[in-house]
Amino acid sequence: MKKLIMLFMCLQITHSFGQNFTYEANLSNVNKSGYYDVLLKPEISAKLFENAAELRLYNQQQKEIPYLFNIEKSVNRTTLFHDYEILVKEHNARMGYTRIVIHNKAKKEIRTISMIIKNSEVSKWLTLNGSDDNQQWFVVKDKYYFYSIENEEETSEIKILDFPLTNYEYYEILIDDYFQEPINILRVGYYDIEVENGKYSKIENYDMLQNDSNDLKKTFLKINFEEANYINKINLEMANPSLFYRKAVIYANTKNAKGQISKNLVQQIVINSSSNNVYYFDNLYTDNLLIEIENEDNEALQIENVNIFQLNRFLTAYFEKGNSYKLKFGDKSLTSASYDLKYFVDSIPEKRNSLKVESLSSIQIPKQSEAFYLNPIFLWSLIGFIIIIVGYFSYKMLKEVGKNE
Repeated sequence: MKKLIMLFMCLQITHSFGQNFTYEANLSNVNKSGYYDVLLKPEISAKLFENAAELRLYNQQQKEIPYLFNIEKSVNRTTLFHDYEILVKEHNARMGYTRIVIHNKAKKEIRTISMIIKNSEVSKWLTLNGSDDNQQWFVVKDKYYFYSIENEEETSEIKILDFPLTNYEYYEILIDDYFQEPINILRVGYYDIEVENGKYSKIENYDMLQNDSNDLKKTFLKINFEEANYINKINLEMANPSLFYRKAVIYANTKNAKGQISKNLVQQIVINSSSNNVYYFDNLYTDNLLIEIENEDNEALQIENVNIFQLNRFLTAYFEKGNSYKLKFGDKSLTSASYDLKYFVDSIPEKRNSLKVESLSSIQIPKQSEAFYLNPIFLWSLIGFIIIIVGYFSYKMLKEVGKNE
């Protein structure tokens, strides 16, 4: 009987197992093998979990292709090392010093110089001089002491020299080597931080309705989307040419399991004629927005347009020339795929071409006929059969017990 029950359970598991994708999207042709980015349009990302867990990439042989999923950051900060031109680099063994002259060609105001030095365990005295003609030198910092230059993870270390703010065109570094051999200075330069704003995609297909209430002294701007979207930026465009400064609140309505609607505070903002009225959100996922504007005793603002954006979401994968690819998604039972590719991010080129999503379509899942073992008649028959079997063995057991007595 145990085997019978186990067989029934296995049939149930077999029936429920499988991937039920509801959408697919074809990608553009691959002209050259290599790594590409695929931008996921808002109409695609709207149908995905925030981490795109249910997204899968297949080639024409229906082989699953590993990929990396990324979301643009609103602001990208990159620290870069810029080299100064080294005009002189010499070691004077007789005089006991190393002399380095660098060229600050743009005469930038600086207060630090970074030196990349080959690892060594040593202490040194250093003098820094400045000049505008590479002839007459002036002391910038004297008797600068540094030591213990060592990096356990790399073969070189960075030493930063700090000094008073100056803008000499030339700097002379004198390192005291009188009692020691010189250190190996590989590069001299400075660090700079580059700031790049994230890239966005515009969200389309939404309705906007403005209602002005003289009694409440408020303007209500309702925005309804065709489906829930991830929102990262909103820009309000006003028709009013006059000066204005209004406080406002952004809400998003949510509906619970009973169908009850609640108004949730998203952000308090100020709409100002002296600003571009751009507001940012952290992956706000909603199918509606309500903006309440406090007009007080002023004329209601006329909102000409609302531009709504989401940060670009894209996947990165290796595509082969001559192969065709498609995205499949919509099975909410799937969890994030785990690929080895995540361990080789450094091997992927930073500059990559892009592939476009050519089309998006729904997958019609054929309605499966109900398995015979899920039919109520079969189930009740099975239960009745099990009861008869159990009753029979119980009767037989009681009869044996009676004989023994």
